Amino acid sequence: MESEMIALTTASEEASWLRSLLAEIPLWERPIPAVLIHCDSTAAIAKIENRYYNGKKRQIRCKHNTVRELLSLGAVRVDHVSLGPLTFASTFVLVGDHYQLPPLARFSEAHLEAISALQSQEILDLSNALIYGDRLRCGSFEAANAKLEFSGLNCGLPWLEDVLNPRRPVIFIDTDKLAALEARDQKIVNNPIEAHIIAEVAKELVKNGIGSDHIGIITPYNSQANLIRNDASMTSLEIHTIDKYQGSDKDCVY
Repeated sequence: MESEMIALTTASEEASWLRSLLAEIPLWERPIPAVLIHCDSTAAIAKIENRYYNGKKRQIRCKHNTVRELLSLGAVRVDHVSLGPLTFASTFVLVGDHYQLPPLARFSEAHLEAISALQSQEILDLSNALIYGDRLRCGSFEAANAKLEFSGLNCGLPWLEDVLNPRRPVIFIDTDKLAALEARDQKIVNNPIEAHIIAEVAKELVKNGIGSDHIGIITPYNSQANLIRNDASMTSLEIHTIDKYQGSDKDCVY
C-alpha cells in the first residue's frame, strides 16, 4: 500500500501543477475542474479519505497529508478503477457524459434523451447553448414549465426578491460592485462575502416555504462550503464541493 500512496502523491502533485498552469491561460474555461486520478487500490483510497494517518513511517504520513490537502482544495479527486479485469476483456465500453462526469457513456444520443427529462426548459437552454449544441429537448411539459412554489414570497430586501423570483429559473448574482474578494490562508481559499450571500438566499428560501432538503449548494472549495455551512446554520442543508455533488438532484441549486 505504501507504493500506491507514493504514486498517488506524485500523480496528485503533477495534476495540481498542470491545473495551476491551465489557470494562467486567460481563455481557459473557469472554474477549472479537479483533475481525476484513477487508483486500483481500495486500501490507498480508504487511507486518503481518512483525515488521520496512523502509520509509523513519517515519509508516508507526509505524502498522505499532501494528497489530503490537494483533495480539500478541490485540485484533484481520486476514483477507484478495477484495472485487472480490463486486461482480460475483449471489449471495454465507457458510459457517461464526457462533458461532466468521468466516462461512465459512449452512447451519446441515448444519454441526451435520458437527460432531457430532468430540467426545466429555461435551465436546459443554458447548458444546451453552452455545451450540447442545442440538441437537448425537455422530456415533458411539466418538467419544461417547472417553477419554485413559495408559500408566500416576502423578502425584506429588493435584491433577494429579484433572486427568488420564480419566473426566473436561472439567476446570476453580480458581486463585482462589492468587496467580495477571495481570502487566502496559505493554500486555503474562500470568499466570506459570497458565502454570506448564499447563506442569506438559503435562509430566505426556507423562510418562504422551500424545504432545506430541496436546496443544494455547490462550491469549488471545502473551506467555502464550511463558511456557508456555519453562516446558514442549517444542519439539513446539503452543501458540497463540485466533485462531491456530481449526480445529485435538487429543486433549487446555488
